Amino acid sequence: LLIDYNDIDRVYYKEFVLGCSEEGLAHVNLIYGNWTINPNESILVDPETETFPSEALLDDSIYKYDTVYPPANIGMLYGLLQIGQRYYGEWYYIFRGYVSFNTSDIQDHAVITNVILKLKTEMDLSTTDFTMRVMGGSQPIYGSSLETSDWNSGTTDVATWSSSQYPGDDIYVNITIPTDQINVKGRTQFELKSNREGTPPSGYESVVFYSGESAGSEPKLEITWRPPEEYIDGQWWYYFNSTTNEKAAVVLFGGQTYGINAVLVWSLFIQDEEGCKEQFINDLHSNGFDVLSPKNDTYSEEKSYYSGTRDWVKNASMWLLEQGHKYIFLFGFSAGGVVAAYEIQKDYATIFSAAVVADAPIDYD
Repeated sequence: LLIDYNDIDRVYYKEFVLGCSEEGLAHVNLIYGNWTINPNESILVDPETETFPSEALLDDSIYKYDTVYPPANIGMLYGLLQIGQRYYGEWYYIFRGYVSFNTSDIQDHAVITNVILKLKTEMDLSTTDFTMRVMGGSQPIYGSSLETSDWNSGTTDVATWSSSQYPGDDIYVNITIPTDQINVKGRTQFELKSNREGTPPSGYESVVFYSGESAGSEPKLEITWRPPEEYIDGQWWYYFNSTTNEKAAVVLFGGQTYGINAVLVWSLFIQDEEGCKEQFINDLHSNGFDVLSPKNDTYSEEKSYYSGTRDWVKNASMWLLEQGHKYIFLFGFSAGGVVAAYEIQKDYATIFSAAVVADAPIDYD
């Protein structure tokens, strides 16, 4: 947990206490929150959290019905999520719910730390308690349309919720979902069903949640994430690493002059409303590169200044070589190009397989 002294001093006083009351148990106290940290646990302060509403055209219920059990006829219920079973008037019913969230806005290489599926209760029709099984799998599990043929599209148990915990009508229930279920390339979808399927019901044993058609009460997926990071010789970097390729790249984007002898180097994720920098990283990564790019924020005290006293690019490149990458490519643009060119001129060029340096004047007046 890093706290910048300048941030504490300039904004307002913050009390920060880290103590140990007994062996193996640490306590962290901040004025805006208290936590107990157990062994092998950690705290992330100020992560990015996004909430995604369910897609109304892709969430509904599919049910089977018949006078014999298990029922064979199949149909769809629109505008609600009903989960469970029912026996009524000599007819057996099995209901399953389906929810879909477009999670493609999350950065492709985000480190997802927490996922909560939030379902708002509409009514409890249970005379017999059951456990709702949240089914996922290879995402998305049913794609860009919901059809009756998507019955059984969920192949993996990812979470459960007991109908005995029904809190009352019009209340959101929170269900923790494994982070590896989130699809940052498109949709994340789940099938909801009862654990009592296979046992003929004698009455009602189902719960109804609001669907995406109910604005303000729709299902939600709350995702907390952060960019992947590495700390290398005094400098924080975003590290996009999910390949086993031998190629890696150090990418330094724009910046501006700061003082007489320093350059402020901008982060990948700021000063770029069109998303071109992130797309450049994604394109490199899709072509087999692991990528390091400086982490900093020009709008806070966490900034990255380069004055030539520390060898950013050399240190980053040597770290990549230590990770087993054989080919190191260097991309420097604008003020990032100035940094790259400066280190190449210090005769570090032999550690690069290739370098692209596009400089703009430091003083663009």
